[in-house]
Amino acid sequence: MRKEAMKIMPGKRDRILIAAVFFLLFLCAVPLCLRHFRHKKQLMLSVQRNGEELLLVPLSRDAKYEVLDDTAKEVPMETTLASLGEEADPSRHAVNLIEVKKQTARCSESNCSNQICVRTAALSAASYDLPIVCLPHGLVITVKES
Repeated sequence: MRKEAMKIMPGKRDRILIAAVFFLLFLCAVPLCLRHFRHKKQLMLSVQRNGEELLLVPLSRDAKYEVLDDTAKEVPMETTLASLGEEADPSRHAVNLIEVKKQTARCSESNCSNQICVRTAALSAASYDLPIVCLPHGLVITVKES
């Protein structure tokens, strides 16, 4: 009976083999875990008009963007609707100024009739579930993960 009990108990070589297998599994898992925790998703600001994406820029870069009709471009941070002159005339163009600062995005100015887009809270990493919408101009501002 004692010989049977000895056969069931693992020997020193078996313990070393089991420990080596677990050590190799650990070595394989460490880089995967590190890559998973180090990889941060970059947040991107997306501006769409009538379903067409006009602008896709990183939320991490401070800048101001002018959305004029169906085009979007970066402008100096000091730009206002008043500084645009006739370009900002609501009877001629649909203009929105979008400001990205400290990883938040907001519609700082618009020449739309109801100004809901300007009064909507800024989008940030903590609160980007709801978009900023300018219905008169057909504009939707969202934050996406890339």
